[in-house]
Amino acid sequence: MRIRIGTLVGLCVLVVGAGIGLGRLSAPGNTSIRAGEAAREDPPGVREAPDASVVHQLAQAFRAAVRTIEPSVVHITSETERVILRRDFWGNRYRDLERGSGLGSGVIVSSDGLIVTNAHVIEDATQIRARLHDGRTLDARVIGRDPSVDIAVLRVDASGLTPARFGDSDALQVGDFVLAVGSPFGFSNTVTSGIVSAKGRTGLSRTDADRFEDFIQTDAAINPGNSGGPLVDIDGRVVGINTAIFSRSGGSNGIGFAIPSAIVRQVVDAIVRDGSVRRGYLGVRMADLRPEAIQELGIGATGGVGLTFVEPGSPADRAGLREGDIVIRFDDQAVRDSQRLRALIALAGPEHTVEIRILRDGREMVVRATLGDAAGTLAARVGGVASDRFGLIVETVDRDVLARLGYPPDSGIEGVVVLGVLPDGPGERAGLREGDIIYSIGRTIVVDADDFLEISRRVDLSEGVRVRLIRNGRRAFTDLRP
Repeated sequence: MRIRIGTLVGLCVLVVGAGIGLGRLSAPGNTSIRAGEAAREDPPGVREAPDASVVHQLAQAFRAAVRTIEPSVVHITSETERVILRRDFWGNRYRDLERGSGLGSGVIVSSDGLIVTNAHVIEDATQIRARLHDGRTLDARVIGRDPSVDIAVLRVDASGLTPARFGDSDALQVGDFVLAVGSPFGFSNTVTSGIVSAKGRTGLSRTDADRFEDFIQTDAAINPGNSGGPLVDIDGRVVGINTAIFSRSGGSNGIGFAIPSAIVRQVVDAIVRDGSVRRGYLGVRMADLRPEAIQELGIGATGGVGLTFVEPGSPADRAGLREGDIVIRFDDQAVRDSQRLRALIALAGPEHTVEIRILRDGREMVVRATLGDAAGTLAARVGGVASDRFGLIVETVDRDVLARLGYPPDSGIEGVVVLGVLPDGPGERAGLREGDIIYSIGRTIVVDADDFLEISRRVDLSEGVRVRLIRNGRRAFTDLRP
């Protein structure tokens, strides 16, 4: 989250006191008390001060939580470049390189240098640096990112670091104390406190169907620069990654949002293991229920989602789901709206068997479904193969493909043709399009789709990999990065 330079207004509180008593104090009833003597009974309306031990214990808990998490929090700076289109005085369009910088936060999750932050913190970054709690500043490289949930994983060359402990965001309750730690407006080592205001918030990205949302809402002050920093519980365990604020002024209005640690851990594990995140696929279309329908069904605050279509042969069809079923829980998670259900399906991942609680004809029942692979399903529909790491669906170039693209069948062109570009993947960020013919990756010639998949599994994207291609009869290149 890039900061905006604003005006800092200092606030001071003036406390005006009055001098009390010189020599003697007068109490009701003309009773006279000499200075230094103890009053035998309280004046009317004055009660004994409450025991402050609870407050001191809470303060000690906060201090212990801060001591636990602070060594794991990092301050992130990035240098950014992006090509933008401008028009000159005569209206002619030209490309211009826009440079900038960004500030954010992150949290160390392994002793050998893995750092979690927000994907938007390092968007368009050409250089990323992480300043550790001990003052060291290290270059960081991107291991992988998942913009759909706004998580990125970085690595710094260091050892013996202090990794944060993760807490259970599913066990978090509304009203629990939480601390937000990070570098708001570039001020590092900043801690704010609050409570969990709500869980399962969705609808922040109403115009972006490719975002999966299930936020923790908190009133702990979160400002620009806090992005990517941890939200921790009273024991100093990470229960979320701070990602967004709702504000008309650009500053904290007491409404901040964090990605739950359950989702963060799942995404980080997939990126470290596979270099990308695979999405689950159920094979349904869905719609939110009207408030009167929710009331009539008696499903109250948990809500539900109606299934409007079940794709034949899909995991949903094989599990016995039907059009008209109302999904009320998914793997024991409450389903309040279709956006939340869509996120739960996608984030569960392929090959995962889930329990889906539904209402059918007024009766409650449970079905079990084994989810498919979203990218693989899409690839099968268009007749290609999918690489989640590259974010591309391709097929082998043959005579029919060349004819379809307008190339002579005897042109000798080999490789794979792009049939689809997955949202927010390396391929999309590199500017690849449907119809591009990829003939080499790095220094390896791509002969067919099997070659492409094998290369995509073994290459290291963290330093960038050059892809050579043919577009509209012209040879070009681009660099794939995580």
